[in-house]
Amino acid sequence: MRLAIYIDGANFYQGLQRMLPGVELDYAALGRWLTARVGGDEATLVGARYYAAGEDPQLLGFLDHLQGIQGYLLRRGRLAEAERSCPQCGHAWLERREKAVDTAIVADLVLHASQGSFDRAVLLSGDEDLLPGVRAAHELGRPVWVATWAGRGLGEELRGEAFESIDLMEGVASFSTGRLREHSVREGDDGVLEQIEQGVRYFGARGGHLGRWYFEHRWSARGPCAEPGAERVEAVARLIAAGRVQAYTTDLRGREVEAIRPV
Repeated sequence: MRLAIYIDGANFYQGLQRMLPGVELDYAALGRWLTARVGGDEATLVGARYYAAGEDPQLLGFLDHLQGIQGYLLRRGRLAEAERSCPQCGHAWLERREKAVDTAIVADLVLHASQGSFDRAVLLSGDEDLLPGVRAAHELGRPVWVATWAGRGLGEELRGEAFESIDLMEGVASFSTGRLREHSVREGDDGVLEQIEQGVRYFGARGGHLGRWYFEHRWSARGPCAEPGAERVEAVARLIAAGRVQAYTTDLRGREVEAIRPV
């Protein structure tokens, strides 16, 4: 049985940061664990593709490391900027979003399934934009498992379409290194903290809270601050680990969300 793995880098990493901030993973061991989990002892990993976009030096260093692991292949997208605004309060921000990543994952799933390149596949993402690729693979007789961190961010339609869902938390003991990544506060993180303070004041004055995801991906900084996306996710995680920022859950129109505030 041949297994292929498709990793939506941003989605996978954000889930990791929320569930296991600072934990270092052994990606070769992750591939082995997923292969055994889905296919048993007789299964063979035919490739693990990691999809990412961005030019952050930390990300680029990680991708260089990943490229050196046998069986891993990189697919790189790009970042595009667009101005967004809140229709309720008028707050505007410049949004940087990945482009061509979801499309590449769907295209590869469909192409490889149609070519018979794998017998089973695992998709590490909860993003429902990838649903067409999963459906197409199933129609071609190639079942797809979906793996996320404790189901966080896993869309209901994708959960229903997947052959089976996998909780990556079950395998942490098998594919974590037992070490923590460096998470001490770095130069520039004070600027991130100042922006968190501004955000808490801004939304607090309106009876709200500063959502963690919103801050990490949407908040338009009015001063020095890490870029939205992976760079800001890392900075927030470091501030939380250092005890300077608190993450907590709160209610938003009947839905539980994660918010942040200075300590």
